[in-house]
Amino acid sequence: MGAFRIIRAGDGSPEGEHLRLAQERHRRRAARYGGYDFVPAAAALAEITRVIDPGRLGLSRFGDRRFAADHDGFIRMVEVAAMKGAEYLIRWG
Repeated sequence: MGAFRIIRAGDGSPEGEHLRLAQERHRRRAARYGGYDFVPAAAALAEITRVIDPGRLGLSRFGDRRFAADHDGFIRMVEVAAMKGAEYLIRWG
């Protein structure tokens, strides 16, 4: 197994230069479009369930982020998918 080394932006290595460029692109993008803060899952799920109101839709909680109900031999399901805390998607099926 080879030795590990720490790569730092601007350390003179090709990898460090790639990292420096990536960090600069990220700063420019955040300055232009605005950054975002990560949202804790508990806070996001509380707000999402308040908005979609699973009880009003006849859905019961089925796991952390899933709600389901029997519907004439089929199962209706709503799932809240977390995208690394940066955004949450609502899937219905």
